[in-house]
Order: sequence, then C-alpha cells, then structure tokens
Amino acid sequence: MSILGFIGGAVAYRRGDHAHVRIVQNLLPDRARRFCLALADTLVVFAATLIAVASFEFIASSWGERTPILQLPAALIAMPLPVGTALLAFYALIRLARDHGAFALGFGMLIAMPCAMLFANEQIPMPSLDGDAPIVVALAFFFIGILVGVPVGFVLLLATATYLLASGAASLVVLPQTMVNGTGNFILLAVPFFILAGLIMERGGISTRLVRFIETLVGHMRGGLLQVTVFSMYIVSGLSGSKPADVAAVGTVMRDRIRDRHGAPEGAAVLAAAAIMGETVPPSIAMLIVGSITSVSVASMFIGGLIPAAVMALCLSALIYVRSGGAAAARAPRASFAQIWRAALHAVLPLAMPGTLLAGILLGFATPTEVAAFAVLYGLFLSIFVYRGMSLSSFLHTVIDTAALSGVLLFIFAAASGFSWTLTVAYLPQRLVVLLQSAGNSTAIFMVCSIVLLIVVGVLLEGLPSLNVLAPLLLPIAGKLGLSELHYALVLIIAMGVGGFMPLAGIGFYVCCAIMRCDVESASRAMSRWRWSCRIISASAAEGIHQNLEGRMQMDRRTFLKTSAGIAGVTLAAPNVARGAGPMTLRFAHFAQEDHPAHIAAKQFASRVSERTNGAIKINIFPNNVLGGPPEQAQQIKLGTIDMGLPTQGQLDKYDTAFAAVPLPFVFDSPQHVYRVLDGASFRWLAPLAEKQGFILLRNWEYGFRNLTNSIRPINAPEDVSGLKIRTPPELQIQASMEALGAIVQAIAFPELYLALSQKVVDGEENPIAVIYFNKFYEVQKHLALTRHVYNNMIHTVSANTWKKLSPEQQQIFREESVFAGDLMRKTIGEAEADQIAKLSGMGLQVTRPDLAPFRAKMDPAYKRIAAYAGEENVQKFRQFVEQGRNA
Repeated sequence: MSILGFIGGAVAYRRGDHAHVRIVQNLLPDRARRFCLALADTLVVFAATLIAVASFEFIASSWGERTPILQLPAALIAMPLPVGTALLAFYALIRLARDHGAFALGFGMLIAMPCAMLFANEQIPMPSLDGDAPIVVALAFFFIGILVGVPVGFVLLLATATYLLASGAASLVVLPQTMVNGTGNFILLAVPFFILAGLIMERGGISTRLVRFIETLVGHMRGGLLQVTVFSMYIVSGLSGSKPADVAAVGTVMRDRIRDRHGAPEGAAVLAAAAIMGETVPPSIAMLIVGSITSVSVASMFIGGLIPAAVMALCLSALIYVRSGGAAAARAPRASFAQIWRAALHAVLPLAMPGTLLAGILLGFATPTEVAAFAVLYGLFLSIFVYRGMSLSSFLHTVIDTAALSGVLLFIFAAASGFSWTLTVAYLPQRLVVLLQSAGNSTAIFMVCSIVLLIVVGVLLEGLPSLNVLAPLLLPIAGKLGLSELHYALVLIIAMGVGGFMPLAGIGFYVCCAIMRCDVESASRAMSRWRWSCRIISASAAEGIHQNLEGRMQMDRRTFLKTSAGIAGVTLAAPNVARGAGPMTLRFAHFAQEDHPAHIAAKQFASRVSERTNGAIKINIFPNNVLGGPPEQAQQIKLGTIDMGLPTQGQLDKYDTAFAAVPLPFVFDSPQHVYRVLDGASFRWLAPLAEKQGFILLRNWEYGFRNLTNSIRPINAPEDVSGLKIRTPPELQIQASMEALGAIVQAIAFPELYLALSQKVVDGEENPIAVIYFNKFYEVQKHLALTRHVYNNMIHTVSANTWKKLSPEQQQIFREESVFAGDLMRKTIGEAEADQIAKLSGMGLQVTRPDLAPFRAKMDPAYKRIAAYAGEENVQKFRQFVEQGRNA
C-alpha cells in the first residue's frame, strides 16, 4: 500500500491527476494565474523535499522494529516514501522548467529545496507562536492553499508542517510516520482492488454489456443512469463498508456512460451525494467505529441505518427525476421486450460479479477485501477468455492507470492522516464540544450545532478520526438531554459524511472527482445543486429524533447569543500550545474507550501528577486510538512524538524479542501469580532492555486474561476448539496457542472483526473479557469459554526523550503515581470482570469454565515456536521467573 500511495502518487503527479482547485486562478489575469501555478509547483518541491528529509529519521528509528510474521525490518514499509517524494520533487522541477522557464526552475532548486532541508533538520529558527496562533495559521494556510490551486494532498502536508514548526508540539518526523501509518489501514486494501476491477470491467467489455442491460431497463426514464448510480451505491455500500471502495466500485464502472449522457461534473456530484447516503448502510465502517467506542449497539445501528439511507436514496432519486425533466438528451426510447431479453442474455456473466460478491460477503465466505480481490480475478477471466476484450498490453496499461488513481487517493489519505493527528493534538475537536455545551439544555440548538460541528470537523479531519474523537464526547450529552442515543449516533454519522464529501475541502469529494476524471470547480458547481438534498436529509434526520421527545426546551436570547458567539469563534478553538511558557504539556495516548478502566486510571495519573508538581506538568489524554493504533503509538513513544502510552508486550517485542517470552500460553495460575512475576524479576529484566530502545517502563498496568468466544459450539475440552476458524491478532504467541489446539487461525483487522463474526467469515475470536464486553461481540457470538490462555498487560511507558526533560523529583512522582494508577486499573478490571461475565451470560452467551490442564498439555508445539522467535534463552529465563512466582 505504501508503494501505491507514494510511488503511484508521484506517477499521478507527473500525469497531472492530483486534485486541485482553480476557482481563484481562473478569476485572475493571465500573468497572475501563471504565477499561482508556478507557486503551486514550487510548494510541491518544498513539501516533497521536506518529507523526504524528515523520512530518513523515521526510517532510521524504526529499522530495529520487526514485522510480526516475516520478521523483516519495519522500516522497509516506509522506504517508498523518500523514493516517492524524491520523484515528486523531480517531476515538479521538470514542470517548473517546462511551463515557467529557467527562473522558476532556479527558484525551486536554489530556494525551495534548501529551505525544506533546513526546516526538516530544524536548522532555521521559527518564530514562537503562542496560544491559538499556530492552529489558526495552519487552518488559514490550509484554506488559502486550496483556493490558490496547490494540490490538496500537499496542502494538507504543508498545513501540518506549519503547525508543527510554529507550535513546537512535535518534530517533523510526525509527518512521515503518520503518512506511512495512514496507508497501512487494512480496510483501504479494498480500494485498489475495486479500482482495478472497475477498470477491467470498463476496458474488457464487461461494463458495456452490464450498462447496456441497465439502459434497456431504465434508459427511458429521466436521469436513468444517475438513478442507477444512486441505487448501485446503496447496494455496494453494504458490500465493502468503506466509502472510498464504494465510490471506486461504482464510479469506475459507470463513469464513461455517465460522462457521455450527463457529463462528468454531474456524475461526480451524484456520486458524492450517494456516498453520503451510504454512511448508514450496513456494514458501514463508521457504524462499527461508533459502536465499538460507545454504548450504542452495532446491531441496532445496522438495522436503524437502513431507513435513513433509503430515505436519502429516494430523495436523491426524486431530485434526479425533477432535474432531468427538461433534458431531452438524457432520455432514450423505451426498449422493447426483445431488446431487454437480448441485453439480459449478454449481461448474465457480468451480473454474476456483483451477485457473487454480495453472496460471498453475506454468506460468510470472505471479507470485503477478499471479495474485491476475487472481483479482479473474475473480471480478468471474462475479459481475456470469454469476451477477448483485453490483451496483455491493455492489461498492463490498466494496472498502471490503477496504480496512478490509487496513488492519488492513498496519497490524500496519507496526508489527511497527518493533518488529523495535528488537529487532534491541538485539541480542536474537544474544544468545539465545550463550545457546543454552552447551548445549555436546549435540545434544538444542541442538535443543530451537532450537525454543524460534525460537518465542519468532517471537512477538516478525515471522517473516522472525527467520529473517534467526538462520538464518545457528544453521545453522553445527548442522552442526558433526553435524545435517543441510537438516533443521535446516526445523525452524527450522516453529518460526518456530509462534511467528508463537501465541495472544495472534503477529502471524499476529491476522491469522487478523481474517479470521474473531472475538475473540482465544475463538480463543485454541480454539487451545489445537490447540497440542498443533503441538508434536507440531515434536517429530516434531526427532526425525526425530535419526534421522540415529549417536549422541547425553550432557548432564551442570552443562550442563543452565547452559542452563536461560540460557533463564530470555532476556528479559534484550540488549546494553549505555547513554546517555552506555562506548564510542560505532555501527551498520553491509549487504546481504550472513555469508560474503560484504562482511561480512568490514566485520568487519575494525570490529575495526581499535575497536583503533585503544582501544575508544572499538564498531561492531555487521547483515548480511542485517536493518534494511531497501538503499534503506531509504540512508534510515536519511541520517537517522542507522543510522551507516554500503554503498549503491550506484543508491541514491544518488535523492538526486543525478549518481550515475546512474556505472553506464553497457559503458564499463569491466577492474577496474583501474574503480578508476582511481572512486577518482580521479569520487570527488572525487561526495563533496561526497553530503555535501550527508547522506552522507559514505569509500571505494569492491566489488560487481562484472553478468553475464547465462538458461534458454533461450547468449549469444554481442547477437542472442541479443533476445526474452528478463530481470528487472532498478528502475534505469534496467540496464533501458536490456537493452532496447537487445532484451530484454523485467520488474521483479520480489528475494525473488520465484528463484521467478520456477524457474516460467519470466522467462527470466533479471543480477547479479554472487557474487550468482548465493550465491543459488543456478544451480539454476534453464542459461546464464551473462560480459557484464560494468554495474559496481556498494558505497560505504562514513557518516551526516553520525554524522560530526559523531567527532573529527578518529577521522575519519582511519575513512578509513584503510575503504581497507584496501575493498582486502580487492576482493581477496577478485577471487580468488573465477574460482573461483565454475568452480563454476557444474561445477554445470551453460554459461558463454560473448562479444566485448563488438558489445554496446557497441548502447548509444547506452541512453546517451541515461541522459543524460535523470542530465543530459547529468553523463554527459559521467563519460565524460571514463572516457577519462582508460583512457589513464592
């Protein structure tokens, strides 16, 4: 994916495929317009050079990290980034020389590139901006850059760099780190597959037969092909759950006929509006995210989301019908039955593709990513062997076009990942929520402001991060005001979708323009005719929630003025990030929801540290993986871009394999046995090893014993596990333990796990009780076995770079308060586990407590595999600690 994103992004830049806005340029005189074009290319040279230089530090720091399965240096994943950015700078210089002459080329080479190198190495002092100024400057740069025609991906990068340089919040290594992580999302893997499948269908004669059949059915209707686009998006949204994949799947197939019949801008606008509709069609990733971080049931959202999506589809369909009334060219004569029959016969095999994809997912044969890969193979078979419409040469051109188009999309996602990180670190979403609370108890203004807030944040942040941050903050407020949390969650998801596909700034809108191959300006003009439909939809959804209220609060004039003033000041809503002034502000990122014991313990730690240092240290907490998943958080702790977190041994063993000896299966007897081992000799052994890698271990916190769920049968003996398809994380210890019991291990990304369980792609999964409970796996599983096969704990870890900034007294305070917070987390999880097991049983899970001795007896193959990875000496040493702890 990183190769596609960065090398493909460079190829796309050479071809002129990157999305940009030329509204302002088109209004300027020719000389000023040429200056803006030269400035845009010069800024591309600057940004590419900046990222290339900063990426070397990231690669060097991650070279010792190993990939989970192949054990290759993790830095290899980042290698395409400096190569791609070097190509980008080279192509931008060629464009400067070709289009703007030697002076522009010299300016780019002698000014932009050296300045970028000096900035990347922090050798040019930046003026210190205090308070809200850094984020205001960054946002201003973002909007100005877009309006003057800089490609959107580079605007995002430059705005992120502006904030980092102006605020001193973190080093520029954040940029390459977040970019690489932004392309590593497993869900995005479906995007290039769907694009390739769509292009194969288009160029291999498949889509021609498919669209011809559709035209015989609806071609005589007003806006027939646009109607097909809307309802195709409704169906395909239920296939992948990912909006970029949905847009790619439908847009690449329908593009040429829509361009001929209605024009590319109109097609991009309808595609964007229909993609907003798809946000609430299950299995929407947005609904899975909200369900996993709040108390709202995922199953209820899946059911409840179908009606709003259907209403949106009908509204769009009606609007298409009305708007196409006067377009005589958009209609064709009604086809005869014979014509329909002939077209249907020719479309049987093409129709089998979406039918097979739908059946494959709904019947549990494969995940969305896997069916996208199958679509490519099926399309190749039809194009080459059945219709003979694709040669080797045309296939190679198709692959190149796929790489370029995927490169544009993935490069934007990568750049948006860094921009989202910046806005989150700047506490912008949280401050916006505080402003929203100024509405008092008025449900009406709260609902209106929520929609506005999610649209604005959806424009600035990539959609899912905005939900990650805002949903846990807003849903409890909605519940206290008497709103249905289920309905409110759906409104948030729809509003976020509107923001993500907003013309000129929404990332999703650029995706639609890239797919339809049209310029942003004309698509924005076309979209303006559809935005009223989106607004009506959002308003209707909000009004639907109001109908469930028994009464409405009245808002007095003072509250209205106060709230309006708050909204007007939304762009100034950022925390104090003063450089060299005020308290030392540290970032604490972790995986857990805000009601999870880990977050409660983190809040106690932050509060007590602030109190004991008399306010000299302030710790901002970022829950719900908003700054990246656990592996990315471990990377950021090592680099110092976040100050502390809660990695497990599974994340730390990528840096030193001694940590891999700790999660041995079936070695601990009880929590007390665990604590004696991990807090004693084991900690004294591992802490110095971690410090050599840039990690300061403060204290073992808690995560819990992992247990097994499935939907097939109760587990009372090892034989009951045999043959079950079990999802595990990509950690050798857990995979080896399940395979030693005869399970068929499958690696599925955690965001796709609920969907995979519900569609029977896998039979079961294994996790601590708290994870099973908070992620609502009880909705899609029938049996819970308390196997307690592997113990995981969170290790409260501080970056060595941050640790050096603390005085000895502050370091001692950190260690002491980490012990108290860890004890709180252990106590909370221990007390809650029995209650959660009882609740899971009450929710329908059949709970079994098997004898673990027969399970332990089958672990020898697992121990040997773990020893081969962690080192025999390390495993033997840890097992000695285990025995010492057992006999203590």
